[in-house]
Amino acid sequence: MTPTDRFDSADRAHADALIDEGLAHHRAGRWADAERIYRQILQSDARNANAWHLLGVLQYQAGNYAEAIDQIQRAIALLPSPAAVFLNNLGLAYQAVGRLDEAADCYRRAIQAQRGNPAAYQHLARLLVARGEVRGAADAWQALADMLAGRNESEEAYVYYRLACELQPSSAAAWHGRATALAALGRLDDAATAYRTALDCRADWPLAWNNLGWIYAQTGKLDEAESCFRRAIALAPTFPEAHMCLATALLRMGRYAEGWAEYEWRWKSQAEQFRRPARAEPDWDGQPLRGRTLLVEREQGLGDVLQFVRYIEVLQQRGERVVFQCPEALRPLLSACSSIQRLVSVDEQPPPCDVRAPLLSLPRLLGTTVQSVPDNVPYLTVPPQRVETWRARLAVLDGLRIGIVWQGKPSYSADRQRSFPLQRFGPLAYLPGVHLISLQKGSGSEQLQDAPFPVHTLGERFDEDDGPFLDTAAVMLNLDLVIAPNTSLAHLAGALNVPAWIALSAAGADWRWITDRPNTPWYPRMRLYWQHALTDWEEAFDRIYADVAALRSARA
Repeated sequence: MTPTDRFDSADRAHADALIDEGLAHHRAGRWADAERIYRQILQSDARNANAWHLLGVLQYQAGNYAEAIDQIQRAIALLPSPAAVFLNNLGLAYQAVGRLDEAADCYRRAIQAQRGNPAAYQHLARLLVARGEVRGAADAWQALADMLAGRNESEEAYVYYRLACELQPSSAAAWHGRATALAALGRLDDAATAYRTALDCRADWPLAWNNLGWIYAQTGKLDEAESCFRRAIALAPTFPEAHMCLATALLRMGRYAEGWAEYEWRWKSQAEQFRRPARAEPDWDGQPLRGRTLLVEREQGLGDVLQFVRYIEVLQQRGERVVFQCPEALRPLLSACSSIQRLVSVDEQPPPCDVRAPLLSLPRLLGTTVQSVPDNVPYLTVPPQRVETWRARLAVLDGLRIGIVWQGKPSYSADRQRSFPLQRFGPLAYLPGVHLISLQKGSGSEQLQDAPFPVHTLGERFDEDDGPFLDTAAVMLNLDLVIAPNTSLAHLAGALNVPAWIALSAAGADWRWITDRPNTPWYPRMRLYWQHALTDWEEAFDRIYADVAALRSARA
């Protein structure tokens, strides 16, 4: 019986402990102690791959490259599939003795074994540069950048895209990746330049035209954005994302008829949020139902539902029979609305219906233009007793009561543009007779702990007893004003016809706000405060401060 045959689990645990001890010596530079421990393990277990590999690493570091190659090869031979780190280190040893083809092969095998390991990409690219294989090196840098970009490590990805562009300036893919990384870092002007360079290299690339249009749209250059989106569509007529981007640009410009039609392309997208459940009912074509029942399906976020649920009342006023399938989070609030006669949650089986339509398709089906946005505001109601309860609790705040929100959900892709810190409200808090009341829930609430100015909070169980939004809605009906970013609470205030001032970013503005307007046809008592420069909230809040001061004086 060989020593390996006698190696049981207790011995293996002991060997693992010795490996840790050896690594501690190794990292501290006590190489002789580390080597002694690795060889001790191998005396008991000659098939310990980790010990052979680490012994090989020691030999490499000592300049004994032939021994390093031999020992790391032994480690690799003992594994059913080689570990990326083993292959990577074997490649370094081969490279040290000038066996460059074998080194490159090891690095490529390491990448195949673990595509998320950046070291192998880096070593391969540097080796290829040294050999004068510029295109292969550029491809390696780009592959590393693509991998990092896929992990949302945009800053690191940008570094390697830049290297790829320097090695291969005519690579449209490298410039496109560089542009996308810059966009993720908020460097939109630089991203636009990089996208244009990609298109100089390859003018017939629909994705690059679409992404350049997206940058233009983010920076408010809607005419240029529209031109890019149309160019992408001309090159790829069935490209859903280009149609959707065109739709949002048109809607932001107030060109609703064409915008709503283009927006229907969302159902061709591969994005998870646009997957419709399979049902037997056909899609409604917008014609009178004549006694048939329409199922209206919820879609997208809570803010979308709060804005467009007004159409349920519009249809019912026309005498149509409608069942609305709503998100569970809004059911307590919408159940209190007499304007919605039949309501089911998305988890329930709806009653038999004849036709169906997604909620955000109703503006198209009903021919909504900027001039014909339904004016049935308020279309949400709150139980009167709840409103009275909060009126009594807030009565102690004598003066101008302002509900404030500052943070959306961080998971939303454009949250960095729309949200701002609580401290922006600081100057308002010191106006005599002004009381700030936090409506913030979840992310962002932690900023209240360090606020250097007074903000009234509404208790830990606020909005938890009977369902989300009910307390918030009742509080809003007892406020003089709500100030918020583009979040669901902005739409809640608008739907309740509570005066609301919305602070909007100059970048990535949501399509529902028509660009450069101080108001919106969707909510008659809402004001829009646009940034005049990207990321500059200070100037926007200076205007908000001046208007709050004027409102306070008028109320006084």
